[in-house]
Amino acid sequence: MTQSQKLDTWTTSQEEEDRMVPGHMHHWQTMIGHVRERDLRHKTILDFGCNQGGFIQMLFNTMPFARAVGVDIAEGSLAKARARNQFAPADFFHTSQLPGMANTFDMAFSHEVIYLLPDLHAHAKDMAQVLKPGGVYYAATGCHTDNPRWADWHKAISDYSNIDVPHYALDDYAGAFAANGFAVEAKQFRSDGFIGVEPDDKVYYPTLIDKLNYYSQTKILFRFVKV
Repeated sequence: MTQSQKLDTWTTSQEEEDRMVPGHMHHWQTMIGHVRERDLRHKTILDFGCNQGGFIQMLFNTMPFARAVGVDIAEGSLAKARARNQFAPADFFHTSQLPGMANTFDMAFSHEVIYLLPDLHAHAKDMAQVLKPGGVYYAATGCHTDNPRWADWHKAISDYSNIDVPHYALDDYAGAFAANGFAVEAKQFRSDGFIGVEPDDKVYYPTLIDKLNYYSQTKILFRFVKV
């Protein structure tokens, strides 16, 4: 995924793309629950890799913000985000427009996006440019080489992705942001709620304990603070 890429969908089918919205809702709720800052009424928000805009809608419904921008490389997804946005003060743009938004955002979010980026240092530099001093970037991913099932996951994701999937360790994410002016924090992406068991789980989780361990141990939420 690069800022200049333009795709209709980042996956190989619209059906796969559409399934992400209901499939990610529980995880978005968990991510929002981990956010340290609870009053966003005067904050400007960036959703990096916004897909169809679902996270922005949920965030506004939970913690109203002043303004948000969602960026993505998938033009078809952006069109759906604009059409579905009924009430949140949000705009949706192609990622290539991000460099023109220097020193704009108080906070940024991405959920299962950074593992697709070809250059983590370039992404960290971009985020340092668009965040205000003291700005915070929450980025969640379970896609990393420290995931004990990463070899199988990498093959499965590559099979449906229109984007090359790199191999990053957790230390690669942390190191890229530390080297580009961020204080780095991390925690396990734990949910207090129940984890749903789905018919197609076997692709990623051969057993139920694999899935429970993934959400209690393997998936990570980073908090990058621009120094």
